[in-house]
Amino acid sequence: MKVLLSSVVLILALSACAASQPGTELVDAQQAQQILQQQNVQVLDIRTPAEFADGHLVNARNLDFYASDFAEQLKQLDPKAPYVMYCASGRRSAEAHLQMKAMGFEQVYEIQGGYQAWQSQNLPVQTP
Repeated sequence: MKVLLSSVVLILALSACAASQPGTELVDAQQAQQILQQQNVQVLDIRTPAEFADGHLVNARNLDFYASDFAEQLKQLDPKAPYVMYCASGRRSAEAHLQMKAMGFEQVYEIQGGYQAWQSQNLPVQTP
């Protein structure tokens, strides 16, 4: 029982440390909307070009997560600039977020639930 309790405490402590590190912010759609209104933030849509063409956040830049040169495209970005990033539901953006953190990006906000969560809140999108 003591081992189990110690393990739980350790996991919670490590989770709290990871969540408090700069550049590792997971935000909901409403929080992302506020960030976009307050700061000069670049918006990264990491869905496929076809998904992007169906609609995306206003002023979003499309970087296809599945492109063979995705990591190279990330290297072209300023790691000191703030970014809001999303995919369709959150899986791809979670992976990309880890890549960006490993590359030294300082301020990346990942929209929890991705574009689906954004749309479910009826927030502004750009459509064809």
